Amino acid sequence: MKKKMLGLIALSLTLALSTLTTCATPVSTLPEDDQVKAAIYAAVVRQLYTVDHTFGEPPNFPIIYLVEATDDSVGDPDAPQTNSNLLLRSIQEAIIDALEDLPAEFVWVGNFNEVPLDSNTGAVEGNGAIITLGNVHFQEDGSAFVSASIYIANLAAGGLTYIVERIDNTWQVVGDTGVRWMA
Repeated sequence: MKKKMLGLIALSLTLALSTLTTCATPVSTLPEDDQVKAAIYAAVVRQLYTVDHTFGEPPNFPIIYLVEATDDSVGDPDAPQTNSNLLLRSIQEAIIDALEDLPAEFVWVGNFNEVPLDSNTGAVEGNGAIITLGNVHFQEDGSAFVSASIYIANLAAGGLTYIVERIDNTWQVVGDTGVRWMA
């Protein structure tokens, strides 16, 4: 009886551990369309974090909140706009994996209102920022348009629509199109 019980416990632990190690979806196992979307979104987040953050010098935010629902209205109002979509958990994980070299913690939130803000300044607590992404809109030439915005505090925010292209097997931001706004 003891051996049978120990065997069941060992089997249960083995199954539990195997479940834990398979929770994260490696990028290489994602469907190709999802791999492409994750790579495009990672390029956009990297651009906002390192270049288009609305500060003169990179602020190196210690925490970035990423909104899991897309919103095409955060960039150029004349850019393509479709309904909001929730990014699949596997795409979210692949985006964070692609950004692991940046000195920030990336945290997915359901919406902007879930992020803790300072009640006086409206600043993201912990010197962080919120990034909202639009949908990926592929163009006839193979490039993609993605609206994106960053919010740091009241009067410290910006948004635009990026042009992303595949160069040497890597999706890279090559510019932007239309209106660029800043507060």
